[in-house]
Amino acid sequence: IRNTWNLLVKSEEIFFQNGIDYISLTLTRLLKFENESDGYAWLLDRSLKRLLEMDEKKDMNGATENVNPPVESVAAGAESATTAHRRVMIAVDGSEYADYAIRWTYENVFKPKDELMLVHVAVPPMVPDFGFSTAYVTESLWIDVLHQANETTRKTVERYHKIAKELTKNEKECKVRIISERGEPKDILAQIAKEQNVDLVVVGSRGFSTVKYIFLGSTSQYLVNHLEMPVIVVHKPKEVVHS
Repeated sequence: IRNTWNLLVKSEEIFFQNGIDYISLTLTRLLKFENESDGYAWLLDRSLKRLLEMDEKKDMNGATENVNPPVESVAAGAESATTAHRRVMIAVDGSEYADYAIRWTYENVFKPKDELMLVHVAVPPMVPDFGFSTAYVTESLWIDVLHQANETTRKTVERYHKIAKELTKNEKECKVRIISERGEPKDILAQIAKEQNVDLVVVGSRGFSTVKYIFLGSTSQYLVNHLEMPVIVVHKPKEVVHS
């Protein structure tokens, strides 16, 4: 199960970074495989082959040709004068509060050449409690829970891909990267912010959402207390909460 999840996350990240339309491949193609793990492995292998083809094209046409390098390779030179920009991380969970935080950041914080990182952390699914020991939970029930959680995450990440495209359609120098992880939100968010050398963190307040995809108030407070870089907590006005 863990390997399947890791393959899914890796595949989606590679596809998005290199302009590969993984959504058009879609999970329906996985039906020809005996299990999801084999399907994701196939998708990952396909994406890696695409990367090799892009590298070969770059070598053949010279280093000066722009072949849409992965975000990581661009971000790696962030400290140089030619690619100087800020890296702004926005915590997202699929809620309207997170959506407002994205829009607020773009309208009030974003500058040309900035890199926006939309980080989604899914809380691992819990075994349903029907009043009996988890030892008696059937394998099929647990698989259903996992499939529901993975499907919810997939749809959420897919929606943020669309939001990212919308944000960048008129900003040629804007880079948007989406990172999807699973674990305790406050711990994962803090870890990513530090590892990615983020300049600013933005999180929406009261980001409650369904199926355990949550950003509790304690998450924003934790980030404020444990991160050295600035943390902005965006409060959505009441008049637009249900707009």
